[in-house]
Amino acid sequence: MGFMSDWKIELNGDEGDMSFLETLLAKSPYNIETDGPFKRLNLPAVAPDADSETVRSAAAQLVEVVNGAARLYYKRFGGVRFSQVTILDSDGKRRGYGYLTARARNHTLTAVSSADQTMASWVSLALADTEVSRALGLYGALEPNWKNLYMVLEVIEDDLGGEAQLKSSGFLQAGHLDAFKHTANSYNAVGRETRHATLSREPPAKPMSITEAREFVQDLLRAWLRQKQPQSA
Repeated sequence: MGFMSDWKIELNGDEGDMSFLETLLAKSPYNIETDGPFKRLNLPAVAPDADSETVRSAAAQLVEVVNGAARLYYKRFGGVRFSQVTILDSDGKRRGYGYLTARARNHTLTAVSSADQTMASWVSLALADTEVSRALGLYGALEPNWKNLYMVLEVIEDDLGGEAQLKSSGFLQAGHLDAFKHTANSYNAVGRETRHATLSREPPAKPMSITEAREFVQDLLRAWLRQKQPQSA
């Protein structure tokens, strides 16, 4: 197990997005503290004397995973970024490293309860499992278009051992995987969003829409994460 530290990630973003995270992570090791105008996400398991690149890498991974878990939990979640990571010195002064600029939006998210630990459990799982971290990180960092959704699918497929294992996993409705892959790989079906530019691939008789593709990957991610989580006695 890693040790706790006092590094805090200063978040930027829409007030609704940050309030959403603050509530759902309240009882987790990644809780968010409010300090005047600042929202600071706890960054555990990083040494107090860590260098800038170590801190940046850990913060980026956690923010990407949190964004992915939050987007999976509630699809209207837009995402947060971090401007700096700070630590409180023994003399009571904050020092740290500055990094990224913020992305802001203006909307209201649905009401949530801190008693719901679903999203926090996904974040904890991701920081203990490389493949979950990769899947949620991609899902949180990239736009949900055909190419990027396919990358998330590939992480899950690789983790299970291949397409045959995915099809036999019980995660999918019959025919949905083939429809998703066929559509994503056909320029004739999705144009410039396709993974391949060749015109030789015929589109499926009934291509998936991008909305259906997003729902397909969301449902698959949730089913895979349920299977990944330790079962309570």
